[in-house]
Amino acid sequence: MSTMLRAAASILLAWATLAAADPAPPPIAAKAYIVVDLLSGQTLSAANENDRFEPASLTKLMTAYVVFEALRDGRLDPARPVTVSAVAAAADGSRTFLPAGKPASVPDLLQGMIVQSGNDAAIALAEALAGSEEAFVALMNQRAARLGLANTRFQNATGRPAPEHYASARDLATLAAALIRDFPERHPLYAQKEFTYNHIAQANRNRLLWTDPTVDGMKTGFTESGRGGARARGVQGHESGDPARLRSRHLAHAAARALRGHFRRPRDAPAVRGAACRGRESGDNETHARTRTGGGIPGRGARGGSRSGLPVAWLGHPEAPLPLTS
Repeated sequence: MSTMLRAAASILLAWATLAAADPAPPPIAAKAYIVVDLLSGQTLSAANENDRFEPASLTKLMTAYVVFEALRDGRLDPARPVTVSAVAAAADGSRTFLPAGKPASVPDLLQGMIVQSGNDAAIALAEALAGSEEAFVALMNQRAARLGLANTRFQNATGRPAPEHYASARDLATLAAALIRDFPERHPLYAQKEFTYNHIAQANRNRLLWTDPTVDGMKTGFTESGRGGARARGVQGHESGDPARLRSRHLAHAAARALRGHFRRPRDAPAVRGAACRGRESGDNETHARTRTGGGIPGRGARGGSRSGLPVAWLGHPEAPLPLTS
């Protein structure tokens, strides 16, 4: 932990120096964002950071926190398989493609939720812990209150649009910091670039894992709603490689780049094998997957095959979502 904190301090010092010496970072086209030094708690830059917006799949940061807490406290057995319910298997949006009625391990469900942003995996974990998604959401809101997230309220475990489902950039930065502080051993999951389940390989939707070696998480999200759509992103950086690299202009502009909403898969990212699901977080990844595999993906509910440091938290809600590209 001390090494992580020293690395965080070094990066933040470099960031502050660059911000003063180099040209100003490009404007951030976001309704709300925040850049936080998680070592000192200082806010380095922010705009409308307490405004409420749809968190989309950043909701799964809290879903993960509640599950990690249950695993730590012995309320959820990681060795006990979870039988996937029909409700979980029928989830809309991003999916791990869990077959209904089949067992799935807790580690696989965690990777499905965190790496693939699987809504079905999130619901399966919620049901395994609390019996139903509704009961699990009560745990999420209790934990949000204990963390002091004054502008956050959950109505589901996945980030589906709902009238009273919202969060703020500041609250999500606080939640990201709590995840790293309380469960550092789980953090490598957020840097994992790919996960294969049920013979379907999907890449992590956080493209910065490929384009920026100082990034190792944490979550991206996209959702469409009657309000014209909302996009949210959470990113964290850490020191890596030659310290001289920190003196480059790259780090000073990294937060701005992260918040500009570039969710396209980078050219140098490996092609996702099999059913390359690169659809939007909340809706069309199954359509893309079926197109790429000739329809060879189990439908919802189908029975099928088996199978660091955190110096800054950058969170934002761009005004207009950018289209995903192949």
